[in-house]
Amino acid sequence: MRATRRPSGWRPASARSWPLSGCRTPTATGQGDTSRRSRKTAGCFAAQTLPAAMIERGRMRLFWLRVPLRFVFILDKGSPPVAARNALEQPLTRLAIAAAAGFIASAGFAPVSLAGAAAVGFIALAYLLTQAKGAAESALAGWLWGVAYFSAGLSWTFHSMHVYGGVPAVLAALGVLLLGAALAIFPAGAALLCALIRAPRIVSCALVFPALWVIGEWLRGVAIGGFGWLSLGYAFTEAVFGSWAPVGGVYTVSAVLVFAGSAMVAFLMVPKERSLTRAGLALWLGALVIGSVALGNVTWSEPGKRLEVRVVQPDLPLVIAARPGEDARRLMRLAAMSERSAMGGKGLDLIVWPESVYAQPLERLVLEAREPQRIAEKMGATVLFSAFSEPLKNQFYNAVWVARPEEAAARVVYAKRHLVPFGEYVPAGFRWFVDQLGIPMADQQPGEIAQAPVRVAGVDLALSVCYENMFGEEIRDWWSLSRPGIILNQSNLGWFSDPAAVQFTQMNRMRARETARPVLQAMMGGYSALILPDGEFDRVVDKGAQNMDLTVQAYEGEATPFVRYGNVPLLALMLVFLGLGLASRLLAARRGLGA
Repeated sequence: MRATRRPSGWRPASARSWPLSGCRTPTATGQGDTSRRSRKTAGCFAAQTLPAAMIERGRMRLFWLRVPLRFVFILDKGSPPVAARNALEQPLTRLAIAAAAGFIASAGFAPVSLAGAAAVGFIALAYLLTQAKGAAESALAGWLWGVAYFSAGLSWTFHSMHVYGGVPAVLAALGVLLLGAALAIFPAGAALLCALIRAPRIVSCALVFPALWVIGEWLRGVAIGGFGWLSLGYAFTEAVFGSWAPVGGVYTVSAVLVFAGSAMVAFLMVPKERSLTRAGLALWLGALVIGSVALGNVTWSEPGKRLEVRVVQPDLPLVIAARPGEDARRLMRLAAMSERSAMGGKGLDLIVWPESVYAQPLERLVLEAREPQRIAEKMGATVLFSAFSEPLKNQFYNAVWVARPEEAAARVVYAKRHLVPFGEYVPAGFRWFVDQLGIPMADQQPGEIAQAPVRVAGVDLALSVCYENMFGEEIRDWWSLSRPGIILNQSNLGWFSDPAAVQFTQMNRMRARETARPVLQAMMGGYSALILPDGEFDRVVDKGAQNMDLTVQAYEGEATPFVRYGNVPLLALMLVFLGLGLASRLLAARRGLGA
């Protein structure tokens, strides 16, 4: 089955709450013009000149700022009602609102994808911290915000613990809360340190807290194996602040969001008679927004060569324990789907299989290990597939293999370097947990950091396997060895429910924007997609066994600023802002203004 080219606002029938973008007009399967050019000139862009279309695109991306802006300026009209003011003076009320704000902020991510909700949730927390009575309350407010935020946003982990791990429902729900409580340490730490620094209130709100927040998000993405899921920047992948992704990555998108939100709150804190300070904050906010719109019209890469690609989405069941003949049965479906004639009679350059096609390491198999090579020779195309490798006894790698028509046998071209805690390696002291879930081959070895790129029909591919799409800093390592034209991610999210798949896709869209390269997402059970360099969908397929045949346009040109410099400039700037906060505290103390 050939996938239908979708407009950017398409969402599958089984995921009604997928994010809408562009003209926000869903298109049914097989309907409408299938060219990308037609999408850019259809609907709300019809009959517009190029400058008008650019203005319209900027207007739509500013849509998600309307809710937080209205929220702030309604508050700024005057003092809140007496009852609300009295309620906010109660610590328990403030803490309850913090938890509610965290829950609201989680709606900024797929599958709900209300970016404005993420902004409002953060703004509410920043405002509550200005009202907190002491460092303890600030830390507790940040922690409760984080518990609600992460527990709601990562509720799909319940499915893997309960359905596949056999954990009772009550304990699985408790596990989700414990995960949220652990991750909440990072927003709690930012709130606590902000209170302990004791800079003047406006400086603390506008500079210190957002800088600490960004550093906390970065630490969460690299600490304890790294878990950057639900970084605030992902909520704005397709919204106005997402245009900063090529400049500094997802954490820069987060930074622009939190600094803009904090500037709104600081604006509220400044007495109206201090017009110069309010004007400065308004200019700062305006610069962030205008800069975001301007960056959205920058072209970071140019079209290059084209590849004829087939992504096979076999929808094979999850294998908990391999049984005799299991791999042979699975490969029958893969072979039948891979060998279908390409629509239009085009020859294929590349056939891609998702992660975890084989239930056993390839070295343990004979006939089944030969099958990708046979398909490559028959179709005259390169086959990229994922399978475990066991070069030495009990030394497992989650590897990507390549089978080429001109070569004698398939070989490993990439070994997954960033392993999933508990799923692919066992953190110290947690063997009991992994055994309870029954995860096979949970003691894997990481691949080398520098691995040679794969070239197909003159195009270099940057490879990643599943969870590695979370780490933009690692994707950019491919540019140290080559100039990739396409990023390929092979995944199997069978352990998790649908919300995990759409959040996962949201991260691949961010990787496309960061690198200005298309991302080809090959999934086992659903939502295989081609994501364009601007983060929009070119193709996406729904759940079920089907092929996605498409022409993939590689992109070339200079590396984006993020690819060249990574997170270093952003972190340096955050340290400067913290330094300014500390300096303002010392200056205020010297002038006798207090903290």
